[in-house]
Amino acid sequence: MLIQIREFKDFLKYESKFGMRVLLFDLLMINKLYFRDVYVKKLLKFAQYNQYKFTFFIRSYDLDKKTKLLKKLQKQGHEIACHGHSHELYGNKSKNWLIKEINLSKKLFLSQGIDVHGFRSPFLSETKIMYSILEKLGFRYVSNRFNINSIDCQDTKFIHDELIYPSDWHGLIVEKFDIKTLVNEWRGKKGTLLLHPWIFLKHLNVFKTILNSNNKDFRI
Repeated sequence: MLIQIREFKDFLKYESKFGMRVLLFDLLMINKLYFRDVYVKKLLKFAQYNQYKFTFFIRSYDLDKKTKLLKKLQKQGHEIACHGHSHELYGNKSKNWLIKEINLSKKLFLSQGIDVHGFRSPFLSETKIMYSILEKLGFRYVSNRFNINSIDCQDTKFIHDELIYPSDWHGLIVEKFDIKTLVNEWRGKKGTLLLHPWIFLKHLNVFKTILNSNNKDFRI
């Protein structure tokens, strides 16, 4: 329960940056959409039918309850990457907290037989200390930053998988683009698309237009 309280506080802190409209929208929609596994199940059916392979960033909280999902992802050939343990902001946390949090997440994935190599922090929050911890724990890449991020981590050996701005959430909810405008904004840009299952499925027919590569392995 304490984790959920901390998560909610950080959710409010993060969302408030985008104004009351975005905050209220996500408060209304979060229970309806974010926590329903039906969206992931439908996405996996779509991926299996079309032989697509994606990267799923998963947090390790309650990972023992996601065993069936993890096995299904592995069986279908998707990549499982780490999204931290709890969904809390990293920028306002101590070094000791970050060490415990990321180390716990890594261990929980290993307990499920999964050695995660990719990382995306909650809310895309980051610090230099976070990167040094990830490097010591053997992570190979971080998919955590748009080209507008500013933290300098040139001294790390990570592959920084740059995200295309805006993500589906930033584009549709924060910037108030319609779906066709958003997809057109992505065309021709290099990088990785950050997509949420419930948004992806809602606009599946439009998103299909960008999934037209002969190489259907879309993993990072």
